[in-house]
Amino acid sequence: MDYNKMKAAMQTVTIKDVKVMYDMANDRQRELNEEATRTYRCGDEVTFKGRRGVMLVGKITKINRKTVVVECHSDQGGCSYPQVWKCHPTSLTRI
Repeated sequence: MDYNKMKAAMQTVTIKDVKVMYDMANDRQRELNEEATRTYRCGDEVTFKGRRGVMLVGKITKINRKTVVVECHSDQGGCSYPQVWKCHPTSLTRI
């Protein structure tokens, strides 16, 4: 995708065109997120990066419409008790 051409084309569009492109981008982003959510099942082992940049390993316990609930049962991230994280499905990697 040539971003320079896109940038040049953006200089000639109207506000109505921008609104249409914004809606199209949101629709596509929603489709991609739904696809990512459908690839996981409860019980899948996944990895993801926590808030402090530490890679965490956990098991999916629930799949919501926009997020996936992951429970980590180790002392990763400096915590020895189970941690429950609500993660965006695109931030997860299946083990």
